[in-house]
Amino acid sequence: MQVPRPSAHPPPRADPALPVLREAERFDADGYLRCNPDIAAAIARGAFESAWQHWDQLGRAEGRAPDDVDPAFYRATYGQAEWQFGPLTDADCVVHYLAYGRARGYRANAGAPRDLAATAAPADGVWTDAPDARDRIDAWEALRRLTDRQAALLRQWNRDGLLVLDRRVQKERVAAARQALERAFAGLDEAARFDQPGEAAPQGWTMELPFRPCALIDPHQRARAVRQALLDDVPSEIPRLLLDGRLLIGASHAMLRPPATPARRASVLFGATRPRRFVTLVIALDDGVRLSAVRHSHRLPPVPIAGHHPNLPEAMTAGAVEVKAALADHDARFARLCAGERLAAEAIPLARGQAAVLHADLACAVLPPPGADPTRCLMAQLCPWTLLPAAAERSKAVLQAEARDLWLSPATPVSPPAD
Repeated sequence: MQVPRPSAHPPPRADPALPVLREAERFDADGYLRCNPDIAAAIARGAFESAWQHWDQLGRAEGRAPDDVDPAFYRATYGQAEWQFGPLTDADCVVHYLAYGRARGYRANAGAPRDLAATAAPADGVWTDAPDARDRIDAWEALRRLTDRQAALLRQWNRDGLLVLDRRVQKERVAAARQALERAFAGLDEAARFDQPGEAAPQGWTMELPFRPCALIDPHQRARAVRQALLDDVPSEIPRLLLDGRLLIGASHAMLRPPATPARRASVLFGATRPRRFVTLVIALDDGVRLSAVRHSHRLPPVPIAGHHPNLPEAMTAGAVEVKAALADHDARFARLCAGERLAAEAIPLARGQAAVLHADLACAVLPPPGADPTRCLMAQLCPWTLLPAAAERSKAVLQAEARDLWLSPATPVSPPAD
């Protein structure tokens, strides 16, 4: 599958161009009613048949806005829009939202909900979740859009939700990523933050840290060597086939001594603007890394968190949520589902340079090392480049290019990333 190689800068404004929308297409009924609750009440009383009827008959002349897109929020949050089309005017932001962003799960403004059409599809995850996925694999193999090897790997992924890749990441890239991890765990990156069991917020480096189970947060933002390992042709091959060819590193963790955490679906803790459109990648930087995985658990029904939210970031965006209680409740319900289907976790070993690709709904965790020796590994969530981590909608971030792929960096980094 050939993928065009993007520039590190947005393409010219004229190529491609935003579509020209007719007036009716330029109208957003949901946004109009959010801005005008009195009109929603009038429609409920039967005074008007639709939001469009009111706007066409009265709202246009009254100077009411036909949408509730906030251009400043839109430009600051969804860098993919300007990365694809160049600088956008306020009017362009509206057109982009209606033509592209709404279907990608982008929000019209900071307080607006996601459009249901972006999340309510029968198969709202990767294309292999669709009922005809195996037919597609067979057809693409027959058309030589997939090699026999790729088709076999995708069939295994479709069946298990888990794939340990048959090739290893380049030794040089493993070594470079390992060195970057060593720097962080040695305290040589003052901006590095670590997620430690029992701590409510990420912590800075301390002398005791290398001997504790913890995870370095988003090492791909700190070191290019980590990004290059995650986007190496070997680990990125299957994600490119599952997603849309060009990837975005949405989040990552690096572990020296993996903490003892329950096997969870990645979709519980992480979400994109399309909640299940991402995959998890794990790369072993040492021998002896082990995964705890529940094969086929990606086929179980969704288990909402904190009531009805698809993941923790969405629940936090909607309002206050007690994280520990929400996760404990989710874990208990999900464990009952697994028990009902007689699904159990198994330990899967990874050797140095080996990588595994995991479905967002597969229950999985990295196991703590059995002895005193540390085991280093990388874990990342990869999205289509058009999407965005749900958590990134609540904080400023800048879209960056890494060869043909993308990643997010903090808008105001504490110190320059280490390379």
